[in-house]
Amino acid sequence: MKNIAVFFGGKSVEHDISVITALQMMNDFPKEYKLIPVYIKHNGQMITAENLLDASTYLDFEKKVKKEIDIQFCMGRKMIAKVKKNRIKQRIIIDCALLCNHGNGGEDGSLQGLLELCNIPYTSCDVLSSAITMDKVMTKIILSSENIDTPKYVHYSKFEYEKDSKKIVKQISKLDYPVIVKPARCGSSVGISVCSQGNDLDKAIKYALMFDSKVIIEEFINDAREFCCAVISSNNKFFISKPKEIK
Repeated sequence: MKNIAVFFGGKSVEHDISVITALQMMNDFPKEYKLIPVYIKHNGQMITAENLLDASTYLDFEKKVKKEIDIQFCMGRKMIAKVKKNRIKQRIIIDCALLCNHGNGGEDGSLQGLLELCNIPYTSCDVLSSAITMDKVMTKIILSSENIDTPKYVHYSKFEYEKDSKKIVKQISKLDYPVIVKPARCGSSVGISVCSQGNDLDKAIKYALMFDSKVIIEEFINDAREFCCAVISSNNKFFISKPKEIK
């Protein structure tokens, strides 16, 4: 029986969404695999426990979790270790890591890099792809370099905005309204606002900066249509799903 480590949770503001993703995945997983849930707490600590497949556990985690034990990595050895009071209780060879994380610390390449150091195969994009696409500014720079259309945008750090917010709001006014304001490195629509005029910008930018230290402002696309198209590569072969419009 193959061992599948399922990683979820994390320090991201999308922590709860990640838990939902993992629960859906684990409760629907083929029975011929052995699942090892690896829950990443808000502080980054990795643990496993008896009742991590029970959704009610996460409503009051510290009180409801049963037989919690730390998870540590064995560098270069394709395994994880269960550790209690600094003593290794069990080593488990991992055949594949299923990544159900959302946002920073799990979807941005950092967890992927850790798994590569341990020689553990994993689902999702590699380190470079994850790092680039988590950062919407970097994504747009690469799209533009390949002559792929993307809405006009500007971006600023928290330091730049706090230094001279009036100047930045004036620069943003060169874009056509409405504009959409969002954290540059978050997902799941966290921290997003749509502004129809310049008077709304300060509040929207400060809101976005609550979730990230970099904010992106781009022209809002009216009457947009949304499509989903999954792509999986294996041994230099690409499997592309039929594009599906999301209503």
